[in-house]
Amino acid sequence: MDFAIAVLITLAVLGSVLWVMPSRREKSLSKMRTRALQLGMKVRVLDQKLANQLFYWLENYRPYTLYECSIPGEARPNSHKARVIRLSRGFEEHELDRDDLKQQLRLKGVFDGLPETVEALIISRSGLALLWKETQHNPDSLEEVDAIKQSLMKCLEYSNLWIQGGA
Repeated sequence: MDFAIAVLITLAVLGSVLWVMPSRREKSLSKMRTRALQLGMKVRVLDQKLANQLFYWLENYRPYTLYECSIPGEARPNSHKARVIRLSRGFEEHELDRDDLKQQLRLKGVFDGLPETVEALIISRSGLALLWKETQHNPDSLEEVDAIKQSLMKCLEYSNLWIQGGA
């Protein structure tokens, strides 16, 4: 009887310790987000309110994260309204999704090398952001974070395109 009680207590303690330990997924996401912070980006988990305002096409907003960088004062767009450029592949493009700025940035190579799960580029007065469905199963996830940073920097190089367009 004493042995059974000792085993139950041990299992209860071990179970609670394992329950609070981070999973492999959480560790991987933490590494990616730490890398983004090291590169000077901000990481913001998408919430329902923002998803409803800007990303009407998303059925499930929960797996998405915004990786953001700030815009220098001289490169800020004139409009206070955020401009969303949908990048996701595999959708039937609606006429509202056709965007001259998107085509110009694509020709400049801004979107080259981005992970396939990047959904959109957001240009606002507060900064540039890429909406990304983080995937932790990829061993090259840190390289994908680097590619996101490079893409945002390339986009900043061509800020004259979206300042003129009144983003």
